[in-house]
Amino acid sequence: MVESSIKFQPNSDIVQYFSKLSGLGRIDHSTHTLMLNKNPNKVFIVKGKSIHNVRMFNDSTSCYITAISVPTDGQVLMAANNNKNVKLLAQQYQVVSHCSVTTWPWDMCKSTPSAVAVTVGDSVTHAVKFITVKNRKLVTGRKLQLQHRWYSLPPERPVYYF
Repeated sequence: MVESSIKFQPNSDIVQYFSKLSGLGRIDHSTHTLMLNKNPNKVFIVKGKSIHNVRMFNDSTSCYITAISVPTDGQVLMAANNNKNVKLLAQQYQVVSHCSVTTWPWDMCKSTPSAVAVTVGDSVTHAVKFITVKNRKLVTGRKLQLQHRWYSLPPERPVYYF
């Protein structure tokens, strides 16, 4: 049996460079009118709606969902900000696993086919936490400490309330 491990060592030059920046860039925002079938009042059609209970017994309050990602096999990962956890939902939207994070999770994006990067932060802590799905369980991995607040991966994500 071969066992291996990978440890991330940040480049000190990059860490020093980022610590001097006031931000990572800027967002140029523009608006466009979408025209479907030449009717400006018909932008999109909702074909269905469903409501799912994703609250767990130890959740302190209702779920304030700030991010959703689908890393593998139709499973859904979601960041429950006010309960400081990330939940893994099966295809029928039942919570099958969860992991706590030290502070509020804000956003997430897929980093590998079975893992996500999650921004976490409050007034003191700013980081990106890596979480992997293994056998329908969430496994927390490395954490990249940041000097500045960084809430979004990528910018302009919607916020969902359940």
